[in-house]
Amino acid sequence: MSWGSNKPAPKKCEAATFKVVWICTNRKSFLSGLDLMPFLGTPLHISCFAHVLSKNKYPNFRCYLGNIWLLTPVEHKIYDHGTLQDRETYSKTVKTADWSKLEEKEIELKKLYDLYFPKKTGLILNKYLPWDVENITKDLNHIFLDELKRKGS
Repeated sequence: MSWGSNKPAPKKCEAATFKVVWICTNRKSFLSGLDLMPFLGTPLHISCFAHVLSKNKYPNFRCYLGNIWLLTPVEHKIYDHGTLQDRETYSKTVKTADWSKLEEKEIELKKLYDLYFPKKTGLILNKYLPWDVENITKDLNHIFLDELKRKGS
């Protein structure tokens, strides 16, 4: 995978997660269905992997397969940094773009995050030990992959 010159290489677990997402999907945008193969081997390839829940606000889902969905680099940029107007404009140009799919995914993932990583109180507020996060993520990834197999996606 080419990470591009303008973006830092992802963390080790994130890079492995991206590879699994790429292998286990149809390599099309979740949002619009556009083909992502033209980005393979280019500096933009890394931008095809979008975290539905941000890595900053939801760090324990950084490497959860169900939180990473393929988008075109433009869609990813609009999703992360764009306005409602940007989304509407894009949807007029790309008629297949359905932003509600990502909004629904976001709601679903927030519930799952709160279930597996409830807010803690005490000295270490909202912190989980790295191996706990790793074990929970590993279990969730197995569940996610089993669901993909069942659905035939």
